[in-house]
Amino acid sequence: MLADLVKRGVKYAAIQDASKQWEQIKNPTPPVDQNSKENLQNKFEQILDWYPDNEPEGEDMSGIGLGKPFSNFSIDHLTAGASIARLLFDKLDETHDVAAVLEYADILQKSYKVNHHVLHWAVEVFVVHSKRAKSKGLQYPVPKPMDKSLISNAAMTVTQRTGQPAETWMNYWRNDADLNYHHRHWHVVYVVGQLIGQNLNWFGRWRTERPELFRQGELFGYMHAQMLARYNAERQSWRLPVVQAWQYNERDPVGYNTGFEFHNDRRNRGFSPRLPGSFPDREQTRFQRFERAIMRAINADVLPPVVIGETTRNHTLLTKINLLDDYVAMDANWAGHVIEASSSTWQAQLGSIHNNGHGVIGSMSRSGSSYMSATVTAMRDPIFYRWHKRIDNLWQEWSSRRVTDLQTDAPAVIIRPSDIIISNNANPPRGFNSFSNTNFQSDDLQTYLGPPQKRYEWDNKISHQPFTYHIRFQRASQAQGELNLTVRIFICPASESNNRLSWIEMDKFVYRLGADATSAVISRPDRHSSVIKRERSYMEGDVEENFTTTATGFCECGWPYSMLLPRGTEQGEQWRLCVFLSDNNVDSISVRSSCGSMSFCGSSGQAYPDRRMMGYPFATRVSLGNNEMAIENAMSALQNASISSFIIKNNVTISPPVPAVDAWSPWVQMAVDDGMNETSTTVASFRSDRFIIPSGAGGVFRILIDDAAMTLTNFNTIRVRFQGRGEGFGAYGILSAYVGVQRGNSLNLRQGSNRPPITVNGQSSFTVPETGIISDEMNLGESAPVDLFVTFTLQSPGCFLRPADDITSTSTYAILQPTGDVPENWQNLEDVRTSTALYCIGGIMTPLSST
Repeated sequence: MLADLVKRGVKYAAIQDASKQWEQIKNPTPPVDQNSKENLQNKFEQILDWYPDNEPEGEDMSGIGLGKPFSNFSIDHLTAGASIARLLFDKLDETHDVAAVLEYADILQKSYKVNHHVLHWAVEVFVVHSKRAKSKGLQYPVPKPMDKSLISNAAMTVTQRTGQPAETWMNYWRNDADLNYHHRHWHVVYVVGQLIGQNLNWFGRWRTERPELFRQGELFGYMHAQMLARYNAERQSWRLPVVQAWQYNERDPVGYNTGFEFHNDRRNRGFSPRLPGSFPDREQTRFQRFERAIMRAINADVLPPVVIGETTRNHTLLTKINLLDDYVAMDANWAGHVIEASSSTWQAQLGSIHNNGHGVIGSMSRSGSSYMSATVTAMRDPIFYRWHKRIDNLWQEWSSRRVTDLQTDAPAVIIRPSDIIISNNANPPRGFNSFSNTNFQSDDLQTYLGPPQKRYEWDNKISHQPFTYHIRFQRASQAQGELNLTVRIFICPASESNNRLSWIEMDKFVYRLGADATSAVISRPDRHSSVIKRERSYMEGDVEENFTTTATGFCECGWPYSMLLPRGTEQGEQWRLCVFLSDNNVDSISVRSSCGSMSFCGSSGQAYPDRRMMGYPFATRVSLGNNEMAIENAMSALQNASISSFIIKNNVTISPPVPAVDAWSPWVQMAVDDGMNETSTTVASFRSDRFIIPSGAGGVFRILIDDAAMTLTNFNTIRVRFQGRGEGFGAYGILSAYVGVQRGNSLNLRQGSNRPPITVNGQSSFTVPETGIISDEMNLGESAPVDLFVTFTLQSPGCFLRPADDITSTSTYAILQPTGDVPENWQNLEDVRTSTALYCIGGIMTPLSST
């Protein structure tokens, strides 16, 4: 037929159209199933990926306003977001169609009826909490891969781990995409009471409609406490101190910038770097008042009667209501509820310390919205951990006053140190099923810092070689019948084993020892861990499956598997492994989640599946009977618990630390002081808390050191101190540095003078850590003060600039883009530029006494 059309002179384009139409008639395209899993998932992710080309302005249906940042730590914002989420649930009730709900949500944002940040949060809430959406297989989207094209431009994505251990060494951990995903998703699963209903009857509805939320306060405290334990363990592996609680009257002098890739993405236009700053005085007073009120409740062991505020034209009335009994007994759960706060019920008396603190710190930016204002970004900022240490200290006040008798309810089983090992092999060692064999040791576990993989990650991504717990135990002679047990697995740095806050939960599962069985041998792979975001595929062969009912899990909620094992060290870090067997008739764990983390996220529609305090047996101080004991001693004395040792190794080599303060002795600083070490009494110095600006400039620089700053006379031996960029701003590189004497007032060097190369540990190419570094000794051969030039090649990301209004300045000359070899004399070079605000040289040092 087509040949006939060609012979008749029909145009080729018309023939093509006819061919396509005929093909469609023969093979019609099936209609798209709008409610297919694939189509719904694509639509969900398209909604979350949509952002306006330009930030609109004006009012929106949420009341927040178009283009305004959205904070899911703000009660007002959450209430507004909940109103939009309820629109989506109402649309589902109307249509019974998930595709219709997503289409409605898409129209709301693209027609600028709802702030798109608010809409994204509301859609996430709908997908996580809608049973119909879950039945369609909708999943919270995983972090996207990194855009590799941006890496060469992201000057701050490489951390130099040399010199003194620095805060930047932890950038890879804080910026891990899966870690931040976990935090974001947890706060969507455990939304505050505003989503349950705006009236004050939320508590009663929790009991009946949302049993998984009933222990939300305790889970909030426990999950974040575990996060701090892991963070501190990682810090200690780098020789960094444990995180210190934020003090209301202190000032953070550094601020934080989470990097080029993040801020180059239009999705993040609402965020700007956090500036240095402190809590305003009025906020300090307010937060301290609420902390005192919470401490009074903890000391009294009861919460006060509930009051609410009724705003009139002239004032606010606080009125007692009969929501609950007059007084509610304080416990770990209620402590978490009022500190977070999960509801508005006690805010008039006890505030909302956690959420409001995020808001105050998050406002320390030029745009008024920085990382701490949103759950999706908060964990990237180092100050998050300091704030949460303060929150944890407050939450732990209740449990630290309790002592748990570990002998109470102890099951009649025997487990010894030789009965618990961690192995790189999925199978137990030969002879492990014979209890007379006791010569078993754990393998060295291996972690790795590989390249970053996902969007906005820095430096490295941590992972580990898979491992398996091999556990055996015996029935005690007095035990009768079937033994229903809970196996609890924790690890801890060996140096911290008597600190209950340092124990890290790794797994928890149910095991039943038959009435006729005298012992058991269990192999438990790391992928079955109850704390990680388990995939359904991980759960194959799960030992609990035979002893529990499988319940619907929050599948996307849980600690990242890649971060399950702390880093360790290259030489091998000593750790302790604790296996504690408790009586599951008391624990009442009867369900296992089909996916997700049971320990951190619970199970949908189920009360938290463990009646014990979260973190048991390390939730409180411990005793055996009336005898309070150290943890190691208590575990050694118990038959149903045991502790053994193992080692974690990592593939990263770090250089020995460079002394930060003692390195000055016996040298005297002769020029500009950077305010990071002791100041010499022989020279003027500067110190500034103003915000410093990292410099991305590279090139060849020549800095003048004026003899007016030098009061000593012996210049035979000198050293140069290169100034660090300061904590949180990373290292920079120096190449081909040397010292020479200035010729008159020119940019040239005096003929015939020594021009010794500047080296560090004998190397002419070196990295300057955040705390600065001091060069090797050089022989300048001068007996009187002279003006010196320090010449060097500066590699990106450079040193740093100070604001133009700073009281100090430098005499700096630069060839920013040198071509070929740079001559020693610069007087007639056309491409020399000047600067008064580039700070790289911290000082010239000479011995204290003549030699």
